[in-house]
Amino acid sequence: MDLAQLLLPTAQLMADAARAAALPHFRSATSHAENKAQINGESGYDPVTEADMAAERAMREVLANNRPDDAIEGEEYGSQSGTSGVNWYLDPVDGTRAFIAGLPSWTTLIGATEGSKPILGVIDQPWLDERYVGLTAGTKSSWLQGRGDKLALKTRDCRKLTDAILSTTDPFILTAPERGAFEHIRATARLTRYGLDAYAYARLAAGQGRRLGHDKSITSIASKPVLAHGLEALMGCRGIERVVVTVRSDVLEEASDWIKKSCGGQANRVRVIVGGAERQDSVWEGLNALGDLEWAVVHDAARVLATPRLVEKVMGAAQKEGAAAAARKMADTVRETDPQGKILRLINREGLWRMETPQVVRMEVLRRGLQKAREEKKVVTDCLAAAELAGVQGVLVEADEPNLKITVPADWGLAEAWLRGRNS
Repeated sequence: MDLAQLLLPTAQLMADAARAAALPHFRSATSHAENKAQINGESGYDPVTEADMAAERAMREVLANNRPDDAIEGEEYGSQSGTSGVNWYLDPVDGTRAFIAGLPSWTTLIGATEGSKPILGVIDQPWLDERYVGLTAGTKSSWLQGRGDKLALKTRDCRKLTDAILSTTDPFILTAPERGAFEHIRATARLTRYGLDAYAYARLAAGQGRRLGHDKSITSIASKPVLAHGLEALMGCRGIERVVVTVRSDVLEEASDWIKKSCGGQANRVRVIVGGAERQDSVWEGLNALGDLEWAVVHDAARVLATPRLVEKVMGAAQKEGAAAAARKMADTVRETDPQGKILRLINREGLWRMETPQVVRMEVLRRGLQKAREEKKVVTDCLAAAELAGVQGVLVEADEPNLKITVPADWGLAEAWLRGRNS
């Protein structure tokens, strides 16, 4: 057995022990934090909680019982020498600020080396039941385990910076030159997220469509798969004859089985197919599966709060104009900067909207637009952009109800709270 396989059971035991120690303190009214900087006579704020200390104590106990001769470098309790040549690196709660704020983007980090050679690494998010494991010695492999499943890790095939997702924990900790470089990249990247700490590294390893672990479409939220909420909204609308659900190939069977069991006599209105590599490819496959209909209603399953009322409102606007989409007026202040982050101007947000779904386009128009995008190798991130390629200018319909899209863990908790409140 190679060293990575030999150490893996101990790493798993440590991650389990850290979970058991930290979770009782998460979102607990009695949990509190101390300022390590103040304790050490330093300036600033460097929080530590009882969860940090309890989780590291639990991991050290596992090592004492299973590998007492290994060396340890811990975030809270410092160094412990060893004689085996194996070194463990422990960070019981990476993202303590997120932990204190009740956001499930904190993680437990475990690493092992033999001398200076990396052997294995673990990023564990207990609240979401996501454990990312990588073995860098012997039989190299990496996977995500949790919620009764195990998935191989693979980074997304992202070839252009314009398709990239950029993340940093906090841009304010960057130096001026670093901030300038960051702003230069941010201006080009598709989207930017903040505050994820080491969880961003885990999502980078997991790749496309897996920022929350499983394929979001079949992950449970408010006691139902994600796809169920949007599906119910669509099937509850007047005028929608049939629905095509696009999913990844590895969850096709599971999604199909759920629909057969849960939709009863309405299951014949729903077809589940494998989607494409990008959003526009999945829409294309969905149109082909729908066949010849007059209108196409496209909705992101990750927008679990959409209601039949919103869908019908957008459908009505589309029937008048040829294409329509739910959207939300920009409420935030928006500024343009140069690559170094220096402010150039304040952008007037009047007339600026954030695009949402559902999006409704005449079927023939959407087909032409997507076909033109394929021929010209253009990326269209919403259906109204495809309609514009076909010569049809759509309209935006203000979403006057909650309609957030689940993208990161914080979105998940908020969406679930809305759903449970709505159903109570």
